[in-house]
Amino acid sequence: MKNKLIVVLITTLLIQTPIYFYLVIQILKRVQATELMWFLFWIYVPISIITSLLVKLFLALGEK
Repeated sequence: MKNKLIVVLITTLLIQTPIYFYLVIQILKRVQATELMWFLFWIYVPISIITSLLVKLFLALGEK
């Protein structure tokens, strides 16, 4: 189980998350986002990464 958790965390952190944020950045550029939209995006980035990691860790701890 521990190996599975490591693979899921690495996959999420290094592959899925950057692709998702790249796509969101491209959307914000295309719609000519305001400064408020960009500010909210940059607040959202670290919060979503931390929350995602914590949820996966708590789920892994609950399986034991």
